[in-house]
Amino acid sequence: MATLTATLDNNSPNLATQTITGTFDTTENGPPTADQIVLLPTTGYIDSFVAACEDGTGVLRTKCNYNSSNVATNGTVLVEANHIASLTYRFVAKFRGL
Repeated sequence: MATLTATLDNNSPNLATQTITGTFDTTENGPPTADQIVLLPTTGYIDSFVAACEDGTGVLRTKCNYNSSNVATNGTVLVEANHIASLTYRFVAKFRGL
């Protein structure tokens, strides 16, 4: 279990559209690997999170507002990868509240 570091795009988070965009790299652990990305303080709620692999055929399972221990935690995304190598993903998250 690790906290992944997201690199946010310029002007992100965008409060007008309530979106966060950027990239992150997965860890080099054997699948399934449960990691987390903290995008907002716990006062924020993530409505959706979509990620696409920029390095090939990696696939993720994500769960909004849960941490890597599968405990409900607003502002955090649980990320499980199906691959061993570290891959880069581009993401878009929709949120409300801060």
